[in-house]
Amino acid sequence: MPDTTQLSLPVLPLPNGVVLPGMVITIAVESEEAAAAVAAAGDEGRLLIVPQVDGRHARVGTVATIESRGSLPSGVPALVVRASQRAELRVASAESSTVLWLNAIAVEPDVSERARELAVELRAAYRVLLEERAGGRWVEVLRGLEEPGALADAVG
Repeated sequence: MPDTTQLSLPVLPLPNGVVLPGMVITIAVESEEAAAAVAAAGDEGRLLIVPQVDGRHARVGTVATIESRGSLPSGVPALVVRASQRAELRVASAESSTVLWLNAIAVEPDVSERARELAVELRAAYRVLLEERAGGRWVEVLRGLEEPGALADAVG
């Protein structure tokens, strides 16, 4: 059975790309909506990073914690965030009128036996690719990644 945890977090919209669990990335805070979400995260620094698809929020986002705040060389405010888990979006919350807060359920989906079989094949294919293209040190990244979700996130 999937592990589910109820959340209510401010939404940091991501107009380009996707953030996967395990990633540590820098995000430019370029819009008023993004700045409001960062302010709403407060000292705890937890956000729900949600990709935007065709101008609308995706159904699944990523829970992330702000590791540091600063500015890019251009002067644009930026964050370093650490993504920790997927979250299925639910309904808007009435936390604030200036920033979008969404209720979400943190999810770790059940993994079928077929998904485990495919993960073994995927790991083998990536091992060959990484050995040919990047050398042995990148192959070490695959070591110990048994769960299909962790493998997909690491490859992402």
